[in-house]
Amino acid sequence: MHHFAVKNHLIDTNAETTKLGFKGSDSTPLCPKPRRLGSALPEYLNPLNCSKNRKPNSDARSGVLFMLAEKTTNGRGCMCTGCSPSCYSGSPPRRTDNPLVHDVQFVHQMEIRCLRVPRPNWERHVKNAESQWERRVNNAESRWERHVNIAESRWERLVKNAESRWERHVNNAESRWERLVKNAESRWERLVKNAESRWERHVNNAESRWERLVKNAESRWERLVKNAESRWERHVNNAESRWERRVNNAESRWERHVKNAESRWERLVKNAESRWERHVKSRGCWAVFIE
Repeated sequence: MHHFAVKNHLIDTNAETTKLGFKGSDSTPLCPKPRRLGSALPEYLNPLNCSKNRKPNSDARSGVLFMLAEKTTNGRGCMCTGCSPSCYSGSPPRRTDNPLVHDVQFVHQMEIRCLRVPRPNWERHVKNAESQWERRVNNAESRWERHVNIAESRWERLVKNAESRWERHVNNAESRWERLVKNAESRWERLVKNAESRWERHVNNAESRWERLVKNAESRWERLVKNAESRWERHVNNAESRWERRVNNAESRWERHVKNAESRWERLVKNAESRWERHVKSRGCWAVFIE
């Protein structure tokens, strides 16, 4: 697990060195080993039990490592002691009994040569810049031409579309106006026909109503005359019958009155005669008596 992690770390460091223009050492690749130099490591990589104020467990080992680190840094210049070699081939070497000696050999074999910084080729850069500028100008001109052509084609299409729309609008307006005129004329004709038919129906209805009114008036007058005549006839007949009844009643009353008067006169005459007879009789008896 540790070897794979170190290998990935070495791949990143190798990419950084090649990007900065440095070449790796020509020495044979070795197996990466754990770091043992605590002075070159940053503080965040130190274990938690290691600090500046704490005294290491073995002073002799730390002193030897510190001397070796100073010697390597002073003799070989700038060197990253914390970096491991890029890769290794084969199985890792066996660790000796003394790990300090093996670590010293491991440190001596790591070398990084500083490469010379190449001088910049200004002419090539200028040519590249000019060619790039020309290409950009050409691209800009071609883009501008395409943009102008596109704008012109769009404007032409817009003008054509506007003209076609205006023509369609005019044609639609004319067709609508013609349809409106035709509809108005047809409506006016229908209105005139309806008005004429209504007037004819109204006149016919008025004439028929007047005829019916005249006929009704005549029939009513005839009925009134007939009723009046019948009433007058009935009244005359009633008057005649009443007069006849009255005359008959008067005659019958007069006859009864005459009869009553005659009967009364007869009774009075009879009574007078009877009274005279009685008076005569009474006078005769007195005369006889007197005689």
